[in-house]
Amino acid sequence: GIALRDDEIILLWNYWYKIKIQRDKDILATFLLECLTGQRFSDIEKITDNLNTIHTITTIQLAQQKGGKGIRVGIIFQLAKTILTEYKNQMPQIYGNDYSNKRMKIIGKNAGIQGRETITRHSGNNTHVTSDIKERYELLTQHTGRRTFITLLALREWNANRIKQYSGHSDIEMV
Repeated sequence: GIALRDDEIILLWNYWYKIKIQRDKDILATFLLECLTGQRFSDIEKITDNLNTIHTITTIQLAQQKGGKGIRVGIIFQLAKTILTEYKNQMPQIYGNDYSNKRMKIIGKNAGIQGRETITRHSGNNTHVTSDIKERYELLTQHTGRRTFITLLALREWNANRIKQYSGHSDIEMV
């Protein structure tokens, strides 16, 4: 899988304003919230039920579905706050994972996500290795959002323990 870069996040957000179909706007907004909060697709819809703003700091508090770990973290990316404001602090309509993944590939292409990635797959006991070259937009899935969030924090020199607090990973090795 891939992680998106800052410029690709901005490309997607700028494209959001051009989308005419509300369903695609909602899918993209949900995807971007995953990229900017680090929450899994299974937890993303819980965000707005658990928002709390004190002064200018907005926090999310929720129990993650996978593992049941409770997190309470601040929303650190302004764009996440902007998206939530666009939706009046309600989540966009959530569509199924498979459908959202299929639409995100189309949205990514239309938004201008470009470049190629070599994808290596191992099968069996890692004895059979295949490589494929794919366009970056073809690799967009809901899990790309979580991977993007963690990568964005690492690039901003956050340490793994602090990232773990936001992502809800139980094991530092997973970060």
